[in-house]
Amino acid sequence: MQSSSMASVAFLTTAKVKDDETKEVVNGLQQLSAHLQLPNTPCLAGACFLSAAKKETGIKLIGRLEIFPSESELATVQNSPEYKRFSDSVTGQKLHEGKETATLWQPTGGFLTRKNQASTTKAGVLVLAKFICNDKENAVQNLVKELQTYCEWIEGNELTTYTYCVMTSQTANKEVLLFERYKDLPSVKTHGQTNEFKSML
Repeated sequence: MQSSSMASVAFLTTAKVKDDETKEVVNGLQQLSAHLQLPNTPCLAGACFLSAAKKETGIKLIGRLEIFPSESELATVQNSPEYKRFSDSVTGQKLHEGKETATLWQPTGGFLTRKNQASTTKAGVLVLAKFICNDKENAVQNLVKELQTYCEWIEGNELTTYTYCVMTSQTANKEVLLFERYKDLPSVKTHGQTNEFKSML
């Protein structure tokens, strides 16, 4: 995670992968991440995540979130040889179980890294929380406003919460996504036990 600047587009992908093929996919993601971290690449921030395997199927959920200043800069990176090499490798070897899901989001509040902080420590736990709003007028705007107030409290008080970014989508206009990164599992537990968190529920 490299930048505290609020970006205009976030590219989220998720896919299912067999447990015994996880290592190969992760290796590919690490190579892609190294490319995205180069100084001449306009990726402001990025994270890869992996769930535990389901006992009955041995399937894991693997994903990545990449944040760019604009959709045009995202498209430029996706057309690069390095990016295409990763995509072609995963597709050609049929490492994913089923189709990869890709969605675009706009960061609208919270923080990727804290103010005056160029980069943040590697996180031990990543959480993606999705809110689906009702049909009431301004429901999404009101939720984003409330979350922004909460994000400001987190930034000042929860030092082991590394990222707490609010995102909205033009295509899923009733949904709000929270991108959260924590030092470790105890940090997630501490986060969930605060009065401020409980008052949000």
